[in-house]
Amino acid sequence: MTDFLVSVANAGEARMARAAGADLLAHRGPAADIVAAAAGARVLARVDSVADARARRAEGAALLAVPADADLSGFADLARQAPCWGVLYADRASDPAALDRMVAAGFSGALLDTAQKQGARLLALMDIGRIATFVERAHALGLSCGLAGRLQAPDIPRLMVLRPDSLGFRSALCAEGAGGLDAHALALFRSLIPRERAGGALHAAGTDRVFVRDFVIEAEIGAYAHERNARQRVRFDVEAEVRRRPRGDDDFQNVFSYDVITDAIRRFATSGHITLVETLAERIAETTLRDRHVVRVRVRVEKLDVIDGAVGVEIVRERN
Repeated sequence: MTDFLVSVANAGEARMARAAGADLLAHRGPAADIVAAAAGARVLARVDSVADARARRAEGAALLAVPADADLSGFADLARQAPCWGVLYADRASDPAALDRMVAAGFSGALLDTAQKQGARLLALMDIGRIATFVERAHALGLSCGLAGRLQAPDIPRLMVLRPDSLGFRSALCAEGAGGLDAHALALFRSLIPRERAGGALHAAGTDRVFVRDFVIEAEIGAYAHERNARQRVRFDVEAEVRRRPRGDDDFQNVFSYDVITDAIRRFATSGHITLVETLAERIAETTLRDRHVVRVRVRVEKLDVIDGAVGVEIVRERN
């Protein structure tokens, strides 16, 4: 399950976010009022020092978020008492060993965010492949993994297929020009983050098809020696059969984003050498089926530089 994390500015916003179904509330500063207003939701306190962390913990904060470039060893004692997350920023130079240092200090999670709250959003600073690698690396080390950084509603389905443990929001939840949280935005974002992972067959009243056609990208692919360390053109056609949305409905939560497909293609086609086109097709199909709207997917992968024409594979996969 992916938690819905909302950054709040005061107790009133904490009550509002909790009423909308927020699982986590993030706050910088004294936490007592926020904890009291959280009504059972966990509070993540952003801290910069051990003294600040101890104070927030004493006020009832369930999680402590510490900048990853701090001396994490100084927080080791606290980490044994309360879960600590290290925070990395996509718009700052990062230490490749930061996740390892979190594990060594006993931290339980890692949060990828942006430092400049008026700057570029996470997906403008890092491509989906790098974000996926971060999530996979954190999970491999036993860390919970959160993603934040000026995320918008269309970003949610793209990131959900990576299976982060939490997605964090602030700016996109605020009423335009008002600065405070907006109830309609909170309800929309809550609906876009399912409380349970998609699983089992989806018995829809009908289905539609969302497709990506004739998408050509260069990739290192093939079993022959001459195909190693060489790029060749590969064409992708992907068709996802998705649950039909209500007639006349213009609600974003009821549609499947083709970005999920193009993200998967770019991610796997550029991740290093792939021996078999079948492997590439399977990875794209598996990732597409993670989206809760998708019932069935057809993936065709064609190598365009082998013959005067195309060679490849087409597969069809269904949920379960």
